[in-house]
Amino acid sequence: SLAIINFIIFSFNLLVRRLIAFKPYFLSRFNIFSANFNKEFEVDISADLAFAKILEVIADSGFKLVTADKDKLEILAISKLGWKSWGENIYFTFKGIGESTLISFDSAALFQMYTWGKNEDNYTVFFRKLDESFTI
Repeated sequence: SLAIINFIIFSFNLLVRRLIAFKPYFLSRFNIFSANFNKEFEVDISADLAFAKILEVIADSGFKLVTADKDKLEILAISKLGWKSWGENIYFTFKGIGESTLISFDSAALFQMYTWGKNEDNYTVFFRKLDESFTI
């Protein structure tokens, strides 16, 4: 029945949530069970420094760090479960562009077609904390 299929998909999402290898699955436009949001921004520091700065900000933003791969310049964090969602996976990727770094922020709902603005809220909270971290 449909309830069993939903339970299986939900259970699968819970099991693979913390594996960065499933990033393409959660971010796929064909995954109707995972609403996602992407924003790219540039910072005027090297990719290595940006990576370290993002790790610092994750701790201050209320997200939980799951994986940080410095060699691949990839980070996976998760948001807390709340009344709006089952939680989101938050992915960061870094691309050096000369002296600057392009950072891609992706927030993907765990098992929802609509997030009630939670993906965008994750970005807003994170970016505010990042901006504050650069202010002396």
